[in-house]
Amino acid sequence: MTKNILFIAAYPTVDKQKEGMFQRIKAIDAEFEAYNRTYLSISPVSHRSKTEEIIGNVRIVYVNWFIHFVFISKMIKSADYIYVHSLYNFKFLIGASLKGKNITLDLHGSVPEELEFYGEKLKSLFYNEVERVAYKHVTNLIAVSYAMVDYYRKKRKLNERIKCVVKPIYPINSISESKTDDVDSLKKSLNINDSNVVFVYSGNLQKWQNFELMIQCIRAMNNPNYRFIIMTQEEERANEIVSKLPNSDSVVVKSVLPKDLNLYYSIAHYGFILRDDIVLNRVAAPTKLIEYLSYGLTPIVKTINIGDSVKMGYEYISYNEDLNGLSAKKSDKNEEVAAAVLRLSAENNIPQILFSPL
Repeated sequence: MTKNILFIAAYPTVDKQKEGMFQRIKAIDAEFEAYNRTYLSISPVSHRSKTEEIIGNVRIVYVNWFIHFVFISKMIKSADYIYVHSLYNFKFLIGASLKGKNITLDLHGSVPEELEFYGEKLKSLFYNEVERVAYKHVTNLIAVSYAMVDYYRKKRKLNERIKCVVKPIYPINSISESKTDDVDSLKKSLNINDSNVVFVYSGNLQKWQNFELMIQCIRAMNNPNYRFIIMTQEEERANEIVSKLPNSDSVVVKSVLPKDLNLYYSIAHYGFILRDDIVLNRVAAPTKLIEYLSYGLTPIVKTINIGDSVKMGYEYISYNEDLNGLSAKKSDKNEEVAAAVLRLSAENNIPQILFSPL
């Protein structure tokens, strides 16, 4: 039987694939490669004329929410399965007839809480209402962590008819085995030897990353065997901050391509991930954390409650402990935790879940 699969999302074309949301859309889409499917790309401002394009067995329809709402409603009515990427897109379904439809909502994250964190209170209230409506109609809920499922079970008092699935997705280009020659070459170029204890940070300088707190930690870490590698796209600004450290000679700032991250993780022992203890982090599944764990790094944390990490038994060190006596060792336990998370991602095949009997 041919399935009429409708995605409510912009299709992840090549020019969009560097963006976080589209990386997840692309990863999910890869599991549907064998199926004919339609992407309904809806905008409240653009696409004043309805247009279509075909890419392989994918039909992409560009429409305006207000101008083409009758068409959107007809597409929803005729679909056998509807897959909505994020609450940001679910709002486009409000007003259409959703009764009895098989609707999958991929949360991507906790949208109302994220907007509130960034001070967007009115938008947060709006998406809380979208969320309330969504949970009246959703059949399948896709989350990035068990912690996210637990949070929404409590927040929205989910009933048993909603099938909750955990599907973390991570880029494989930063989680792969490094060649020994490449690792040795990198260590030589950075003047790092086997007695050095290596700390890394991967990310930019946003406030929520607590970059300044990490700099305070590095300032207090005066062990002569320590080496720090800061990998960021904000290289110039980071160098300016690092230059003021008394131990700046032990710190290297680099802009590293995703395909090369594995080399740096291979030579490291510890990784900074200083997230605050808020809902956004408690339900998250940060790529950075799983990358650290995959290479046996021990995270240096501000809160231990990041996604499912505590439940899975990861090893960590608090940032406010004495960090001057750490040794150059990897964590076998963290490699096991990461492997279990990656298996979960691979085993939960979304089409199989979506097309199973209600």
